[in-house]
Amino acid sequence: MLAPLKASDQIGKQIATYVEKSLKSKFLEVDVKEGTFPYLNKASKSGSMSSLQVCIIVSIQPDLLEDVVPTKNEVTAKRMEWSAINALTDLLVTPEVGFRLGRKLFRKSVPSANIIAPPSFQVSGQEVVTQLFVNYTPHVQRLDLINDCKKIEPRAKELIALVDCWAKKRKVCSAGRSDLTPMAWTLFAVYFLQVGAPGGPLLPPLHGLESSDGSAKFSISGDAEEWKAPAESPATAVSVGLLFKAFFEFYAKEFDWRNDVVSIRLGVRSAPKLNIPRHININADDGPCIEDPLDQTQKLTLIITSGCMIRVHEELARSVRLLQQGGSLSELLMDNRTDVH
Repeated sequence: MLAPLKASDQIGKQIATYVEKSLKSKFLEVDVKEGTFPYLNKASKSGSMSSLQVCIIVSIQPDLLEDVVPTKNEVTAKRMEWSAINALTDLLVTPEVGFRLGRKLFRKSVPSANIIAPPSFQVSGQEVVTQLFVNYTPHVQRLDLINDCKKIEPRAKELIALVDCWAKKRKVCSAGRSDLTPMAWTLFAVYFLQVGAPGGPLLPPLHGLESSDGSAKFSISGDAEEWKAPAESPATAVSVGLLFKAFFEFYAKEFDWRNDVVSIRLGVRSAPKLNIPRHININADDGPCIEDPLDQTQKLTLIITSGCMIRVHEELARSVRLLQQGGSLSELLMDNRTDVH
């Protein structure tokens, strides 16, 4: 039977608070947000795990970084991001703070670093790998969406965590390659809870507004302000594990990849407006149409190839097949490099 991945909502918050406190010894104004859904960093066929992983985003004004980030007369924004990651990592990976360096991920389009949290943050003896981002607005907005959805439906965050883990393990999610991004998969999960959850909708239509600091606020759309999940609805008794299973069945069998628009603003099955083309940037003739949740006149920024969409459909079909055969969660989340074809 499929059981949901249990994530501690506290560990990410504790690490974020600790990082913020540690950095404030150097910067008076710094904000740290956490992506509190630890997931399996490495899993064996038996389902054992070697570590948990969370992500945090440090938001800090660029001018405050001048003392620690080496700058020249002309410096690109990307190089500034790399320098900021280097500088903040060096501040955290010290005996006084207690993080250990895992690796710096500079080859990706979004620079980040993996640092190992101090032993006091271990969960059941497992290390916690913290992926560190600096001033990464898209990820901040994604976390805002996840947390706002959780306030309405607590199971939303757990489902998004599972989808996020699955997409990364199966190599159909990347912020840098021609793949669906973490935000795209989050929108897929939210949209599913609006239109495809067994027993009825678990989330209402959501309206997003971007703040001046790059964060976002998602609230129930004006026409649905009185929306409430039916108290006696069968959907209220559906476990996260069953929602995860239904997620794959919905996108493998029900979702119309050519004619449906993923719009959490509308929150209903519908075709895209004429001014929002489907994501068919590079010969992906069945690419989805995903509306930018902060701008209803634009599609989400993606580069999707036909090869990407082939992999997505293959992985959705694989997941449905495994679940029908009674496959375990560890099999579902197995790194695709370990598959035997």
